[in-house]
Amino acid sequence: MSTTLSASSPHTPPSRKARLREIFDQPFAIGLLLCSFIWVLPWSRTFQLSVLVLAITAIVQLVRDRNSWKPFGIKPWCLMNLLAAMALALSAAGSQYSSKPIELAVFQLVLMLAGIPVLLWARNDAIWHKLQLCLVAIIGFWLVDGLFQALVGFDFFGVPRAERLGGYFSHPDKFGYYIAPLCAWVLFAPIVRKLSLPLQSGIYLLCLAVTFFGNTRAGWVAFALVSLIWLYTIRHQLRASKSVMCLLAAAALSAGWWIMSDPMVSKRIAASVPQSLDVQGLSSVIPVRIQLWSQAWEQFLASPWLGTGAGNYVMFLPETWADTHLDQPYAHQVVFEVLAGTGIIGFTLFFAVLACFLRIVWYGDYSRVSEARRPLAPLIILLCTWFPLSTHRELFSSEMMVFTWLCIALVIARSNLPKATQGIAGHEKPNLDKFEGSEKQ
Repeated sequence: MSTTLSASSPHTPPSRKARLREIFDQPFAIGLLLCSFIWVLPWSRTFQLSVLVLAITAIVQLVRDRNSWKPFGIKPWCLMNLLAAMALALSAAGSQYSSKPIELAVFQLVLMLAGIPVLLWARNDAIWHKLQLCLVAIIGFWLVDGLFQALVGFDFFGVPRAERLGGYFSHPDKFGYYIAPLCAWVLFAPIVRKLSLPLQSGIYLLCLAVTFFGNTRAGWVAFALVSLIWLYTIRHQLRASKSVMCLLAAAALSAGWWIMSDPMVSKRIAASVPQSLDVQGLSSVIPVRIQLWSQAWEQFLASPWLGTGAGNYVMFLPETWADTHLDQPYAHQVVFEVLAGTGIIGFTLFFAVLACFLRIVWYGDYSRVSEARRPLAPLIILLCTWFPLSTHRELFSSEMMVFTWLCIALVIARSNLPKATQGIAGHEKPNLDKFEGSEKQ
């Protein structure tokens, strides 16, 4: 679809109004909707509105066009969601508290519907381009707002800084946990990758500073993984520019010294470094986590086949833990959480979900498309969020289910793309009746 030229002359620059129409077009609106589960994270429970809108959109589309079930990824997506819903529902059968697992199983089915518009629309390159631009702008603002809060003591909206940097998020713990993996949307965005290496390095240092000021150990581990992947992808540029590599190393060391001089961060780091590498030294660093994991293991042993019910971890905590640091709603480790909540059967079903997803990624055929078209950012986010050698937020919560599953949907949508480019840079608008993803695979 060709762009409309100015009536006066083909060389006349477009007016400001025409430029705004080009930016805030239909792909922009759809892209903003598809990534809404991310930009509503600062506010509690608003992500459920995003899921509801996407689920209703899916129902309308499926009623209008039954062929919506045919595009690539729909069938494995539904299979994965049904397996997860089965694991959640079965865990209710072996628990005396069945309401929570059943509620999660129903929500999993709603998520299955909500992911269908993502699978259909995110395959269109114009929408994918605008979606990435939206997230770069939103997450970039969070980073700048977070740095401002770290330096001044309050953010742009007057929210004061706590022990953990929080921006205007509903809880400081959320900001530090999410901002680290979400930096991947900024560092690996095509618009950022086109910048010079010094500018990319400056953006990386911004991400580094805000992540450390976020003051969460899970966030530090996640950003370490993001950093390793980012450095690997720019290794050739670094080799070609030794001066920039030296400047980046010096800047990173300076930033590290500045960050660790912050009393809140230095206190957290000191509490995270073990005095020795034996079991006693390691357990002294994470004493609360060790006890939470032990409790989850005991719950698993009490009901090994079906578990104690997904999301019911807090229901079986010892009474002596009430009003202490051990009174936590989840185990902070996804493997223990799945075993305790759903047992061996549920763990097997979730492992089947993982195997299905990894198979899609393995056969994704990303080599034949440009980097800008690959689902690199959501794939890195999933890796960093659920890296097994870290601590995690609760998998059996609607917030993390939305965050995880819609990231999975984005990865599947951008797998096995056709070689032909469609709608790049928003110059070709998507036909909402015939999706780009409906080609025969």
